[in-house]
Amino acid sequence: MKTLPLLIAAAIGAAALTACASPEEIHAMDQRTCSGYGFHPGTDTYANCMMKQADKRDQDMRANMQNMSHPHPARRRASRHRHRHPC
Repeated sequence: MKTLPLLIAAAIGAAALTACASPEEIHAMDQRTCSGYGFHPGTDTYANCMMKQADKRDQDMRANMQNMSHPHPARRRASRHRHRHPC
């Protein structure tokens, strides 16, 4: 049963991510990152870097979804404060 919420969260996160950047743009960002580290396309280190970029994005997405479902009490107070005083 815990798998369903995770799948839903992943789908929502993926939708949010693709709203900001296309898969091609995401892939290009990953390529720039890995090339910036000095890895060359076609090598094992480059492939590992590309996989780590995807894994990190997945982890960040999960963390963001968890934060959305369990907001920190201080953040809730701060956000309520901002809404009452927009200046």
